[in-house]
Amino acid sequence: MVSTELTFHWRNKNLKDAVLAIYYAVAWGYNTRDKLLMALPQFSKNRLLLALDLLFSSGMASANLGVLTVSEDIRLIEQIVGMKFDLPFSEDELTPPVKRKVALGLGLKNAAGIDVLLFTKTKEKFNDH
Repeated sequence: MVSTELTFHWRNKNLKDAVLAIYYAVAWGYNTRDKLLMALPQFSKNRLLLALDLLFSSGMASANLGVLTVSEDIRLIEQIVGMKFDLPFSEDELTPPVKRKVALGLGLKNAAGIDVLLFTKTKEKFNDH
């Protein structure tokens, strides 16, 4: 029987910390530009802007009247990165739509958005049982 091991990894490891910091800062109420800059002095404005651009382009963040909201999917993404998932598919069957279905099955609401933030590695395993 053939199975495939699937793992998710950050596309841009340099922005991972800023993305997560923005998520947690917004969750704690630092959801305007000034509050965010005040809450995250360890990051340069440029790095925060790049992380925000990544969040907006992935559909994981939105702004309304200057108030930022970030999707709960970021918290789930943080948990699944690096985890190994054994799937009962061959590597050839693990197409992008199937990967999105896996992401939805893990509880993510914006499965297409994770393609912007993450990439996947696959490794086919052959079981003799």
